[in-house]
Amino acid sequence: MDVATSPDIDKIRSDVVELIVKQRLLRLIEGGRFLKHTPKGQRIKDKFWVCKLSPNHRTLHYGDFDENREPHLDELPNSINISDVKRVLTGKDCPHTREGYMKKAAVDLAFSIVYESDHEDYLNFVAIDSKTFNYWTDGLNALLKTNMNSEEFHKDLQILSKIELKLRSMK
Repeated sequence: MDVATSPDIDKIRSDVVELIVKQRLLRLIEGGRFLKHTPKGQRIKDKFWVCKLSPNHRTLHYGDFDENREPHLDELPNSINISDVKRVLTGKDCPHTREGYMKKAAVDLAFSIVYESDHEDYLNFVAIDSKTFNYWTDGLNALLKTNMNSEEFHKDLQILSKIELKLRSMK
């Protein structure tokens, strides 16, 4: 078979991006456990909070949860409508990292959702690892219809595109 044409490559890329978006949104629906920090950005040992996306992709539910099991959506007391979310901030751009109390490793895993309530407000996250950070920032950006730019996204895009190209060339 001849080398894939540009429209074929564009279609493959589009299909792979769609697959990655679905995977990221499923990860948000499963929920995530995030490190708990003081308002000044200092880590609270052995304390976490949980955030989950509703299955219809319209609402983020969150709250403190100290137990060893994952809570159900109805057990999480707080929520934000995705339609109220304006943007996602990362790293040093986040309000909870600006005071300088947070360690560099935590700043690299920090992200915030800027949303509109009665005024502009923030929901601040510190991921437990870089994969969680990448999946959540990708998923949130996908919900907001903005570009996913994490290292994990680019790695997945490259690997899955190569696999798909090889599979299509075998036909």
